[in-house]
Amino acid sequence: MQRLLTIAAMGLVAGCPVAALAQAQPHEHNGVCCHETFPPDSIAVAGVPGAAIHPDVPEGYVLIEGDIQVRLADYLAYVNGADATFGTVTFWPVAPIAFDFAANVNATNQQRAIDAMNAIAARVGVTFVARTSQSNWIRFNDSTGNNSPVGMQGGQQTINIVSWGSQFVIIHELYHSLGFWHEQSRPDRNTFVTINLANVCQNCCSGSSCNHNFNIVSGATTYGAYDFDSFMHYDRLAFSVNGQNTIIVNQPFTSQWQNAIGQRNHFSYFDEITARGIYRFSFDRWWKPGAAGNTSGNLLNPMNNPTFAAAYNAAPAGVFMFIKDNANYPAVGTYSKAMTIQAPNGATLGN
Repeated sequence: MQRLLTIAAMGLVAGCPVAALAQAQPHEHNGVCCHETFPPDSIAVAGVPGAAIHPDVPEGYVLIEGDIQVRLADYLAYVNGADATFGTVTFWPVAPIAFDFAANVNATNQQRAIDAMNAIAARVGVTFVARTSQSNWIRFNDSTGNNSPVGMQGGQQTINIVSWGSQFVIIHELYHSLGFWHEQSRPDRNTFVTINLANVCQNCCSGSSCNHNFNIVSGATTYGAYDFDSFMHYDRLAFSVNGQNTIIVNQPFTSQWQNAIGQRNHFSYFDEITARGIYRFSFDRWWKPGAAGNTSGNLLNPMNNPTFAAAYNAAPAGVFMFIKDNANYPAVGTYSKAMTIQAPNGATLGN
């Protein structure tokens, strides 16, 4: 499971004073296809590299990496070196996630958002329900860009969409709201890709440098191999000024993935399995012997039975048992209870 997982609550909300904003710069579009771009009516934040405000982004939040809403206070702490306050997230509880629509979202686009949520719910143990009186919910808004916060913010949180015709753009933004950062923001990304800043636009991001769109979220937790196939990955030309690659896939992965990163047309295996690990189906159990914490059986709190046999005996019949880590686990014995066993990271059951 490749996706970036982050496990703590974010810091306090801080307002974005008007005096701190730079004057709006003309929006520059270089004609290069990239999925994450700042909306054309964004305004750079003076003294805060890589951040912009936008009329549809909630007060106290700024945009970074083109399409991620973060609290200004958290991002300022990150820029000033307090890295522990950045890159953390609160996941949604098991209860269905409520959603509604701003008045400017027409019926066609409402159905497109519902279809995107249904595509996630078919693969991940999370459900979405039209809001009645829930105190925490997602609101879809018709906007000039695509962006979302990472994880549950509390109260109403906004997903802005302009690319209503692309289901996987909507799914990408929903994944941000479920708690996932961009794949190339992983702490280990430099082993797998190289960012070529010489090709990154220096005035396309609300009039400022786009370099900060390639920051590493060092406070994030990862699981599984780096996923070049993820729909949470930037494409190779993201924020390019000259049509040349800004992301170079390192050897030995270059020939397979250089022209394939940044797809927005399918769930990769790890797009699905990582989110399913956090938001598990009732018939899923994750297991890691000696795991700390409780035994809820999801990715973050796996069953901690000391042996595979003990985990097998503790799990109900018919479950999907996910072995979290890559190791060789003794498992000699007789097993008569039906279950499906998967090892996303690879594992061996035997002597």
